[in-house]
Amino acid sequence: GALKDDSLALSRGYVQLLADSDTAGRAVLYLDWSSHEPSIGYSQESMQRVFWYMAHVALENPKILETGVVLVIYPQEARLDQFDHSLWNTIADSCRYSLPISWRATHIVHPNRFFSIIHPVFMASLPQDVQDRVVVHSGTKMKVLANLLRYCLPCE
Repeated sequence: GALKDDSLALSRGYVQLLADSDTAGRAVLYLDWSSHEPSIGYSQESMQRVFWYMAHVALENPKILETGVVLVIYPQEARLDQFDHSLWNTIADSCRYSLPISWRATHIVHPNRFFSIIHPVFMASLPQDVQDRVVVHSGTKMKVLANLLRYCLPCE
């Protein structure tokens, strides 16, 4: 298949297309930074192809061309070394320049302590119009779920 050389990167679960779109009809791509372990043998290019694959799967629904995609990033369990600035830049550039998909918003869910260190670097990698639509959700599980519901995002 298309990702035959990328099965290891795909199996990590770093990027996942959620089964349900949000209530506004947007695709939701979930990124779990703690799943990124390039030392086990996959390349940054392999993980980038996995991201592109998930975005293209989302585009199989023609409505997504109109409604766009929302990124939900979960850094809570990640170590500082798992934030790969170079990989994130390629993903951000893909969303900005290469993929025919509208990047509607980014939600950071349960940021950990190191997120305050990388937050400026993370924000600088985003286009200005996307920077204005980054929402950080912290607090108890119930508080975060309630906040996600306010942004039309599924709780599952």
